Amino acid sequence: MRSLLVGCGVRGSGHVTAYGLTKRTRLVGCCDARAEPATAAASRAGVPAFTDVVRALEELRDSAAAPEVVDICTPPEHRLSLVRDVLRFRPAVVLLEKPVSLFPQEALALREACDSFGTRLIVNHQLRYFPPLERLRSAAATIDIGAVLSCHVTSRWPLAEHGTHLFDLVAYVFGAAALPRRILASSYGFERRAHVAPGPRTTMLSGDNELGWAVHGLFAPWAPWLPGRVNPWHQTGFVVTGTAGSIRWSLNNGWSIERHGNVVLREDYRHEDVDDRSEARLLDDLGTAPNRCELPPDLGALGVVFAAEMSSAEGRPVDRAEVASMRDDEVRSLWRALEAEVGDDPVTAEAHPSCLPDVADSKSSS
Repeated sequence: MRSLLVGCGVRGSGHVTAYGLTKRTRLVGCCDARAEPATAAASRAGVPAFTDVVRALEELRDSAAAPEVVDICTPPEHRLSLVRDVLRFRPAVVLLEKPVSLFPQEALALREACDSFGTRLIVNHQLRYFPPLERLRSAAATIDIGAVLSCHVTSRWPLAEHGTHLFDLVAYVFGAAALPRRILASSYGFERRAHVAPGPRTTMLSGDNELGWAVHGLFAPWAPWLPGRVNPWHQTGFVVTGTAGSIRWSLNNGWSIERHGNVVLREDYRHEDVDDRSEARLLDDLGTAPNRCELPPDLGALGVVFAAEMSSAEGRPVDRAEVASMRDDEVRSLWRALEAEVGDDPVTAEAHPSCLPDVADSKSSS
């Protein structure tokens, strides 16, 4: 398949690397509103550079390089208008970086707009294509850890930034029923800086899922350090605990399965060693239907993020099904309240410099 890359920043640059490893999908153009990154990415890939997505699609549509895929790596703000511009050219696939959107109604509108044009909307959850995580999924289905009691997810990064990563991986490994269905959350502080999705800096959440597990999440710069390599961007993981053992994974230290106090299976790997190749596998799989990364009607892991924000705003448990009726201005109101309180936030970047480095440096190997 032929693909136009839109957004040539930190993540877009990583996609250029991945396209160099693909077998069935090829890059035909690089587009960014800023000429310098567009030109740099296009030069690396040996394709034309553009600074306007509509002009790019107009110039390419009647050529042998007409894009079938539009790969959008721009920040999540204002994606709906961009996708609507793209859909006028009826691509087969729109691939969106995560989080798909910062607002629930916009996310639902993105899905509806793609459906109305017969375009498949796929989310760039490349962890689903990591061979070590495919092996974890198989092992988790066959090794008995007893009756599962709980799932704990943790990250030193905000819920809006890492929540979709973590909860989507939980859904991939254990099935969509493992996602929390009813959530009580509390947030404070606010994160707004380059390369990080804006949203609450600290979120604590608890809920249950259809499988009867308790699900807990902590997204905070003061979350516990996970053992393993020290790249702060990789300080994120989960543990699923059963009556006879546990299943653990972290971005910086691989995965293990324990039974009765003994590790029965373990795989340690370096995320950066498999990330580009796994991204390439995702790109090569865009023509597959159904695709393992398509955005579900209930928004999947993204719906968990919105339910947690809704719970924080309204001070009550929120069923994930309620996200369909959640207004975008509720999210904005929560943000304004958290930004107004930021002076009282007991945890700041200055207090924890070791866990909030230059984001671009950390994400360059994510």
